[in-house]
Formats: sequence, C-alpha cells, structure tokens
Amino acid sequence: MFVDYPPVPNCPARQAIVIEEKDKPYNILFVDQVIEKARAFDDTSRDGDNDEIFWIVFANEPRRVWDMTQSALRSSLRRPKSERLPKEQLIAMGDDAPIGEILETFDYGGLISFAQRDMPRVCRELEVTTLGDIAKLKRSEITGPQSRFAGNKTLSYLDAVLREFGKPELRYFENA
Repeated sequence: MFVDYPPVPNCPARQAIVIEEKDKPYNILFVDQVIEKARAFDDTSRDGDNDEIFWIVFANEPRRVWDMTQSALRSSLRRPKSERLPKEQLIAMGDDAPIGEILETFDYGGLISFAQRDMPRVCRELEVTTLGDIAKLKRSEITGPQSRFAGNKTLSYLDAVLREFGKPELRYFENA
C-alpha cells in the first residue's frame, strides 16, 4: 500500500491510496491502516451527504480510481468467510495467531463489534500484532490512558479469545 497521484485526469482527489496484491489478505486491521494513511495524506473528501470519501486504486486495475465511504471500504476489503482461517488453525498457531485473523474468525455475540472497532487502535498504539503480544499486556495498558484505546466489552472479548486458546485472562496488575 502506498500513496500516489490519481491515474485519471479531473479526479476530485489530490492523491489516492494504491492497494497492491501483496497487501492481501485484507482484514479489519488492514482496512484501518488504509483509512489512517488516507487521512494522514489528506486523501479524503466529502460527498453531498457530508460522508468522508476515500480514494482507492487497486494495483490490478491501475486506471480506475474507486471512491468509497468508510463502510464501503470496510465491506469491499472484508474477506468472505470461506477465505478466513478456521478457528482450529488459529488455535494451533497459539501465541503467533494474528489479531486481524482472530477478529475475522472469533465472534462472541455483541462483543465482536466493540473489539473490531477498538483493536485496530490498540494494535497501532501499542504496536502489537499477535495474540501472544496481547496476552503479555495488562488490562490497563490495553484500555490506554483514560480508556481511550478500548473499553470493557473489548476486554471481555479478549478474555473470551484467550480462554478459547487455553490461556489465562488478561492481568489487572503486574505479577510480583
């Protein structure tokens, strides 16, 4: 993924995010990286409904600029269930299971929407990518200062995932 000038004339965007084939498989964390990069490079605009528009070019269609809202971008880059890693394979990976894959596969009712919203920010701020990285953190580190990164429902989701992997729940304090 990189930022480039739009490949067509008269495009309302100054720049576009180019998504390459090597960026696959797309997941929730990747979509948030695209959104963050677009905002950082001022690669967004507003449509008539005042929705934020992201300008995307897929490397396999280099002459086509896609204008997407955040929800369209999320649904377009979301892999179908048939392409996601199964639970058994993720559990076999243990500590090396990628958080993006976990968020695509493990669904615990109403908790998943909170985790999918909060975990990209947690991963970015704390520079974590795997379940093993998360398991080493305290609850207060995951929630962040003044609970800016994640809330209690996301912590409950993480505890449920850790239990499914046969690991202890997140710690409240440092072990002595």
